[in-house]
Amino acid sequence: MLDPWFRWIQFHELHVEREPEHAPLIALDLLVSQLKKRVEKCESHKVLNNETACIRIKHLKIYAEKNVVVLLMQYADTNVTDPVFQGLESGQLRTEPKLEGEGIAVSSHVAISLTPTFPNSPFYSMAIEEVPGLTRSNIGPFLKSEFKTVAEGKFDFNDEEHNGKSRPFRPAAKVEAVASVTLRGELESGSILNEVKLIRGKPTGKKFDEEDAFTEVESAITLKVHGVDGILDKLERLRKKARDEGYPKLKLRYRKDAGKQKTALIGTTKGDLADALLGRTERIKADEVLAQCSDEICKSIAKNMVELVANRQE
Repeated sequence: MLDPWFRWIQFHELHVEREPEHAPLIALDLLVSQLKKRVEKCESHKVLNNETACIRIKHLKIYAEKNVVVLLMQYADTNVTDPVFQGLESGQLRTEPKLEGEGIAVSSHVAISLTPTFPNSPFYSMAIEEVPGLTRSNIGPFLKSEFKTVAEGKFDFNDEEHNGKSRPFRPAAKVEAVASVTLRGELESGSILNEVKLIRGKPTGKKFDEEDAFTEVESAITLKVHGVDGILDKLERLRKKARDEGYPKLKLRYRKDAGKQKTALIGTTKGDLADALLGRTERIKADEVLAQCSDEICKSIAKNMVELVANRQE
């Protein structure tokens, strides 16, 4: 269930590559200006999962003073069970059924800097409001599809690999997670380590090139230590032992000071586990009650996300 006041923000990076790879870079602001027209016409949506779900950009707003664009994205899924409400005193349950063609809906804000992380690069800082159903795994492919659509027929270049012949090219966007905090930093900021697991792959008997040729095997470990240095020393010894016994990864589960549970996978060949980079998240507070699915951009959430993305550029 979502908190009515707080949201967790995940930091990512949008890569605006191009097809073919040797074509010129396409500035993100050019694509966003075309995408804005598509959003305003209510055309920015895509049906998924055999027409049982739909993802869309409901609103797009450019914050010119910070050169950041904010997208309000919505996701609806007909396969999610109907919501159930319970009377706190009576204990009676009430189910609110979906109507024909409806899906349980959620919304998420996405903020993207329109200034590359460094000059003449295809990389742009990005932040995603963490909401179940709207994650990097479906936002990334959807943005890739939308940018291709709005760029269709608008970009050509003289391809030297084809005797200077004029050829069309298009963007090939993808969203990548950004690791920017260390394990030591997380522990020193108050995060509590809850669980450590050793991970390795076990052959399933299928051919090597088949997708499910290996399955993950986990072995849970309990660490009874106190203090950051004590935890890191114990983890470092465990890392070396896991490596020697054929476990290529450690899975750490820890809780941040605001109660957020996080999981991190770290390779056992890492030289200094304390300096292993983990994905960064920030907790922000809204000035108004947040709905599960909003039809408008939340001003306070957008403002916070714009600042977070803009500050990463400085």
